[in-house]
Amino acid sequence: MRRHIPIIILASLAFFMVGDTLLLEPTYNAYAASGRSAVSIIGSFAVMLSVTLLSRIHIRRIQRRRNVIESSVLLICMWATIAWGLYRFALFGEKPSVEYITQSIFKGIVSPGDATIYSILAFFIASAAYRAFRARSLEATILLAAGLIVMLGNAPVGEAIWGASSP
Repeated sequence: MRRHIPIIILASLAFFMVGDTLLLEPTYNAYAASGRSAVSIIGSFAVMLSVTLLSRIHIRRIQRRRNVIESSVLLICMWATIAWGLYRFALFGEKPSVEYITQSIFKGIVSPGDATIYSILAFFIASAAYRAFRARSLEATILLAAGLIVMLGNAPVGEAIWGASSP
């Protein structure tokens, strides 16, 4: 049951949001807008809780002299990103509404974090592909070359090489 209940809740919310996109019922759309606001608020609290717990865990690791360098780098990068996001919000924040605050936090903190995670994931996939597709035969070499072309085509470096963006 612990596994099925979250899946059921997530699926029902996903269908609710898809219905908001497809239906033009004003009452339904108003409930969906309220749901989006609630999700933004809950997500903000989840981020705050995650930052607090992550900070506590890594401060304890530093105090116990375990993984000092990794924990220090994580804490410095995390808090620098948060400070930068709050600075940008303080500098450019015009509207004090809840939606504007959550959007500013998203643009200043979550979006750069996502970019970081995706770049780490790209390097991980590239190293895994290299290990899996060593060019030992002609077919493996062709597959490796096709993978490199696809990765370059989806990366900003590929646009710089070919001079045009993909459709």
